[in-house]
Amino acid sequence: SAAFNPNYPTILGKHLECSCVESGIPLNEITERFGEVAGVIADSLLKQEKIYINNSNQLWGYGYPHRNVNLRGHAQNDVELIDINTGKSFEKMQMSLAHKEVFPGAIYLAQNYDGELITYRSENLDLDKKQAILKPLGKNSNLETVPNNELAIKEIQQLATAQIIRTNISNARLRFSLFWGEITFSVNGYQLLATKYEKGVEKITVVDESSFDPPYQTQYQAPVVKVEINYAFSQVIQENIKQIKEKIKEKYKGIIPDDFKDLLTCSPDFIALHSMGHQIISAIPLVVLSSSQDVECFVQRQGGETVGYFFDTCDGGNGASEAIFNQLLKFAQKAIALAKNCDCEYGCPRCLTQHRCPQQNRGLYKDLGLLLLEAIHYK
Repeated sequence: SAAFNPNYPTILGKHLECSCVESGIPLNEITERFGEVAGVIADSLLKQEKIYINNSNQLWGYGYPHRNVNLRGHAQNDVELIDINTGKSFEKMQMSLAHKEVFPGAIYLAQNYDGELITYRSENLDLDKKQAILKPLGKNSNLETVPNNELAIKEIQQLATAQIIRTNISNARLRFSLFWGEITFSVNGYQLLATKYEKGVEKITVVDESSFDPPYQTQYQAPVVKVEINYAFSQVIQENIKQIKEKIKEKYKGIIPDDFKDLLTCSPDFIALHSMGHQIISAIPLVVLSSSQDVECFVQRQGGETVGYFFDTCDGGNGASEAIFNQLLKFAQKAIALAKNCDCEYGCPRCLTQHRCPQQNRGLYKDLGLLLLEAIHYK
């Protein structure tokens, strides 16, 4: 899970900048130390006045650029989680993740030193001190929080010519676009839920609701891949989901259980694109030197159509989304193999669900994702 692409230009540039501050780099050694593209990157840093050439023909830098180096998702901007009873820190997480996981009022699960799972409730998130104060609730709490999230992706500049992806389904096509985008993730509030079981039936009630003004927000720029399907493909997806619903009704004697409620509440295109996105993300470490944590996917309605996005999880990017755009067939092949070799029926954490999913793993169904992947990888 610690894999990252050290040769991606954004990452390489930040490490080159750090090296200039630490010890300086002789101009005649830059290619030997940092590779063939180092000269171009150094020229860019010189133009931005982030580094300079001294009288000894060495590159030197300014300040402390190390804090902006992205090793896992975001720059070094960690928040400490403090147990209110002991006053001690028991975990660290990235600021962007703290916005989602330990906002004031959030229910958070963590293991103690004995390996026991303890439920905490966040009392405060101090962004200036980079601390979250959490109160332990014990081992068997029935509470959980559902954040009210909002994710917006703004296209800034096209990075490549869009690809029209042919499939093995008559007239069905996908369109993949690569652009430089601005990603904004906001936590606007939350619901506090309590779960009870009465006569074997699960009952969930809303205990509390709260909103944040201003919201907790993370914003950065990175490469984004946009995925669109045409009308013919959408029709095939709708026909498939009808068949899936009929099979489930047949299996469960005429009803669709709550476990499959997303088949009723989410659009077929949403389920197919979201499922395919998760399956491709799971395959990332099998194709490139990156982790599945380097990319997230997001699906939304746009201009009357349902579209999907892949986007890098760090400012400046890490190369993972671009790899999906450039090596789609390889990703489809590995994603199909992962899903088919998993013995689950509908999808599980090994092959489908993702802890970091910005849409809380809504609208996922293994076979609908495979429908798209197998249509792409038919040659």
